[in-house]
Amino acid sequence: MASSASDGPNGTPRIERVRTNGTFSIDGEDFAVENNVWLIGDDTEVLVIDAAHEADPIAEAVGDRRLVAIVCTHGHNDHVNAAADLADRYDGAPILVHPADRMLWDVVYPTRPPDREIDDVAVDDLPIGRSSTATSSRWPASC
Repeated sequence: MASSASDGPNGTPRIERVRTNGTFSIDGEDFAVENNVWLIGDDTEVLVIDAAHEADPIAEAVGDRRLVAIVCTHGHNDHVNAAADLADRYDGAPILVHPADRMLWDVVYPTRPPDREIDDVAVDDLPIGRSSTATSSRWPASC
């Protein structure tokens, strides 16, 4: 891919989508669902949003880039159930969850707390380089 004036030193910033399939469980019912997992980054580092269902396809998309964080938009099992496995594969990349969703997180991971709470965390506060797609917008607390 040719570089442009807007490319950073680590290549072109980009947003990628990975689709995963699995089960969403709520109120004693299970539903077969497909989820979108979003990767925001460049050629050297990436942020994962909603590590859903299984870590393998997400890890394949991350590749050898540095995983700077896993952000969970909310705590439903189908948005967090691959987060711990993915974090472990990438030297303990921090997992971020909003405190209002901690109860839901704890159902999936009763003995593993998230690494950081998202409570109006500015993107500039996340551990991702300025050469990526970081802006001054804020992450949503939940969907």
